[in-house]
Amino acid sequence: MNHGVDASPTKQRSMAQLHIVDRVRAKLKEKEEESKLVKRTTKSLERSLAVAKKSRDNELILTCYYDLALHHELLGEANPVQTYLESAVELIEQLRGGKEKLTLEDSAPLVRIWEQRGRMDRVKKHWQSVYSAMEKAYGYNDMRLLAVAERMLEVSLKTGNADSANIEQQIVQRIRESHTPDQMLWPHPPLGEKRYVKNIKHLRTHVELARYFLLRKSYSEALNQLQVVLNWREELRQLGKDWRRRDAHLLDRIESMELIALAVFHQGEVYAAMNRTTTAERRMLEGLAHWEELIEMEVSSGIPSTCSHREILSVHLHEVGATYNIYIGWLLKVGRNVEALDALCKSIVHLQRAPLRAFSPQYSRAIRDRAQIQLECNHIGEGLEDLMEYGELSAKIYGPNSAQVALSYCEQARSINFVSNPTQQEWDAAIQLSQQGLRMLEQLVGQDSPQLVPALRVYGCLLVRLGRMEEATSLLERYERITERFPRSEKRIADRIFALESLAEAYTNVEPKEARKAGRVLETCIKLLLHLEMEGRPDVASMTRLKVSLEKVRSHFSLPVEARYLHPRLRFCSNHKCRKQETRPDQYHRTKSRGVLRFCSDECLAEFDKYSASNNWLGLDSSCPAGPLTDLLLLRCLMFLHERPFWFRLAMVNTRLWNLVSHHRSSIRFPEFVRKLSSEQRRGAAMDPSTIANLVGRSPRLLHLDFSDCTVVDDKICFHVGESCTELLTLSLRGSSHVTDIGVEDLANCRKLERLDLSFCEFVTDEGVLSIARSLSGLKLLSLSHCHEISEEGIIAVAKGCRELVYLDISYCKRITDRGLKAILRFCSSLRHLDLRGVNNLTTAELRRVERRVETVLGLPWKEPVAADLISTVETPRFRIE
Repeated sequence: MNHGVDASPTKQRSMAQLHIVDRVRAKLKEKEEESKLVKRTTKSLERSLAVAKKSRDNELILTCYYDLALHHELLGEANPVQTYLESAVELIEQLRGGKEKLTLEDSAPLVRIWEQRGRMDRVKKHWQSVYSAMEKAYGYNDMRLLAVAERMLEVSLKTGNADSANIEQQIVQRIRESHTPDQMLWPHPPLGEKRYVKNIKHLRTHVELARYFLLRKSYSEALNQLQVVLNWREELRQLGKDWRRRDAHLLDRIESMELIALAVFHQGEVYAAMNRTTTAERRMLEGLAHWEELIEMEVSSGIPSTCSHREILSVHLHEVGATYNIYIGWLLKVGRNVEALDALCKSIVHLQRAPLRAFSPQYSRAIRDRAQIQLECNHIGEGLEDLMEYGELSAKIYGPNSAQVALSYCEQARSINFVSNPTQQEWDAAIQLSQQGLRMLEQLVGQDSPQLVPALRVYGCLLVRLGRMEEATSLLERYERITERFPRSEKRIADRIFALESLAEAYTNVEPKEARKAGRVLETCIKLLLHLEMEGRPDVASMTRLKVSLEKVRSHFSLPVEARYLHPRLRFCSNHKCRKQETRPDQYHRTKSRGVLRFCSDECLAEFDKYSASNNWLGLDSSCPAGPLTDLLLLRCLMFLHERPFWFRLAMVNTRLWNLVSHHRSSIRFPEFVRKLSSEQRRGAAMDPSTIANLVGRSPRLLHLDFSDCTVVDDKICFHVGESCTELLTLSLRGSSHVTDIGVEDLANCRKLERLDLSFCEFVTDEGVLSIARSLSGLKLLSLSHCHEISEEGIIAVAKGCRELVYLDISYCKRITDRGLKAILRFCSSLRHLDLRGVNNLTTAELRRVERRVETVLGLPWKEPVAADLISTVETPRFRIE
């Protein structure tokens, strides 16, 4: 039978039954799939539109609107695209018979171009009008309102409007719960048993509530909502199901990936707000990895990144850019500029996929932020290029005479502050740009607007550095008045302190000196630094500098002007006789085994080469005839010495010996190391978590690690231990009160662990103990003494998972009953030592049974308690201390 004869008439009949709008989309899609689209000029397309309007052919008019919009987008012209898409939506509304009959596909292209250009107010207004029309036509609880209400809520969450988000979230939740079941069948993958799990539609409610709580800064509530989603993912993993739904339709796969990416990243954002830096970074990086996976899947599936395509699906470029922006802001807050620069470059790569990126405020802000970070990292040339590009983008987006263009001029002028010895040409260009930016802003916003703050700061500081103190004083006094009236007009406290220090310098270098005003300004700077310290971001160097300046002012000395412009992040000259801060970092350098060494001049470079030729035989860069000692020979020499205390003393001599000792040592015991220090050394030892984590990360061959009574140990150190010390046999965290379940979960990678002491870790609960039971099945010694949050559920899990236990200390775990003790006796057949002191919920019969089965039991009421210790009770190797 020949089926090809009736194929074309059948297709035509089915096409004719479609609505005119859907028919236009179907025909355009068919042409794209068959590659029949012919490249046409703008004039020919406009001529076709004029003919269609003259003949009043609505189908042809709509087709021309879509063709013209796509044509101008590929040419990089945003205004015509928006105009034609707005006309297309107006025509579709007439053809559909009202706004209440508009579909998401009808509005999608127009909404995308508005979002691309940052017109979120128009997006919100459009969805509100559609929702009002649909509510009037179908009622307040109709399923057709759900998609529009979800988009209204998304706009409110993106713009930070918490009040609107609260109302819209309640609407979305009401409609969703009325029309979708609580559970859904999850057949992914189809092999194996099909399971019913919580409906993924309802999980979106938890993510939306969490984002709302984030706006309200209710972090514990947000964390609880996000944990529901992550528990759902963990449940699917335990059932052997695929939460990504790789075998499902593309829409379902995108829904799953987007849900988990949002939940994981926002959980990291919550942890960052709670100052749990290690966990925050891990969660945010995992969330970004999910977003990257989603983008790759969308691109490989052929989803276009243009605005004017007709489908509802689009690549999540703006969402990824906003996510990276949050992560970059956190990195800058903790002072990790280099990593922030790398993340920002990845974000820009994604945003560059859009053809109309030149008209995107999000893209222009990313270029501006990259320029600022590059200046902070002393990449002056690259920073200036980005600032010039930012100025061009601002002129395209906002117009050549806009405030944003004026601010871009000021940012370009500010770059001279990162140069120690500017040329006269550089000075002239900076002064001209700052003057132009300030005049433009004054014409646009007035004399006392908070938008003048960046321009006044930049121009005033430049004049101070040039020695024009009177002009600088008047500008910076205006700056001080405006920032006092509008404290949030200056986003960075560091910039405000910099400007006020310049004002103090101007006061002390004019005639007559105004020491009282300078002192008042410096006291304001100290108060601002104290405010930063209260937020957990102390700046010791700036505080010391300000106090010294205040003492000079009180002694009626003038403050130096040029000293602060030697940027603190600049590297020092590697010549041991020079050690000046360099200003052109890429001009003179040598690549050595320990990295790139930089120099400030040809003379310093030549002197260093001469010194290196006669360097001692220990250095890898030595040029002596005998050559340097190899690592193997040095290690053999070290083997003749005891690790304690000689290895540690030798490590203090040379960087190479320090690296060698770190790489080969087998044990570290921090309590004994700290006790060996004198009282003055102990105060200056700086045993903070980052230092300890760095030390552990450099010692991959550790077998024994003791943090007993080391109060600075937290989840961050546990993460580094889990990542670096996979061969670890013994770990003591006794008295580490900052360790929580998250830190204990990070120890899961230490699968060879045999001895673990968690005594007095008050924040460890059943959840942490469950992770021990799942991952550390080879444990022989475990101490959970004084872990008051552990119940019998955790003990039962330990008994089932750690069946090789020889020593178990659960003293003063007061929530344990006979049920937990029975599990220990049932599963831990090798147990020889059990500490039950302070466990008062046990019956006498069970205690008698324990006494018969276990060799040594402490805490029996009819016996005298015998002192026992985790290390001394069982034969364990002693810790070797460097």
